[in-house]
Amino acid sequence: MEKKSIAPIILAGLTFITAAVLLFLAKDDIVDYVKSDSEYKALEDEFVNKGGEQGDGMDYKPYTGEGIIDGFSVDFSKLKEINPDIVGWIYLPGSKLSYPIVKGEDNVKYLNTSFRGEKSSSGTIFMHSECASDFSSKNTLIYGHNMKNGTMFRPIRAYEKEDFYKENPYIYIFTPVFDMKCRVVSAFTTNPESFIYQTSFDGPESYEKFMKQIFDNALYTCKGGDDSNVITLSTCTGPSGQKRFIVILQPEDKIFHRDDGNVPLEGDGS
Repeated sequence: MEKKSIAPIILAGLTFITAAVLLFLAKDDIVDYVKSDSEYKALEDEFVNKGGEQGDGMDYKPYTGEGIIDGFSVDFSKLKEINPDIVGWIYLPGSKLSYPIVKGEDNVKYLNTSFRGEKSSSGTIFMHSECASDFSSKNTLIYGHNMKNGTMFRPIRAYEKEDFYKENPYIYIFTPVFDMKCRVVSAFTTNPESFIYQTSFDGPESYEKFMKQIFDNALYTCKGGDDSNVITLSTCTGPSGQKRFIVILQPEDKIFHRDDGNVPLEGDGS
């Protein structure tokens, strides 16, 4: 009588056990992803006005006229009540990128802390602690995680492809004082010790050299780009997150708000 090999049975058993262990280990991550995604979606639903539709938590009349984006505004007064570290809101139309930007006392806290102050692997998109909160630094650094579920700064990875850039040349940043339409002027992959993390410059020549490196490292040629201030978006990429993907922005249009911080004024506010 032919004996059946038990090897396939053992292999199947080991495969099942391995899958069960991996699922158990991933459970906490999945729960954390869902919780974080729900938190930020709720913030957007409550305190961001899109197209004149007032957010559930807003208590002022939403602006519905011409602005950086028609009818788009953020209730920063309410958001500051939740977290006084908020300095802005970043938005890329047609993507999941619609989040508050915070600035802490260091560059560690918000790596694993949500906007509401809870422990979170997604963290919060945050500005470098040495940069000016009003985005007036020569190089304003903003960090965000490259989450596997497509959230936080994962959407900026799309700028690895020139076709995506051509269809989406602008990213928008809203602040308590003004709103900015920012043109993408460069995108590239680099390392954690890159020149791009420089926050202070000795003079015009130092900054000119810095800007030259930005354009020299670009994956493709972008329209625009000059020696004015930049906003640098940074996220991890590559095996085990050993590299950094960078998107460089330069404000092209800026609209200032009224004293109430909600309704944009016409013109550039000067």
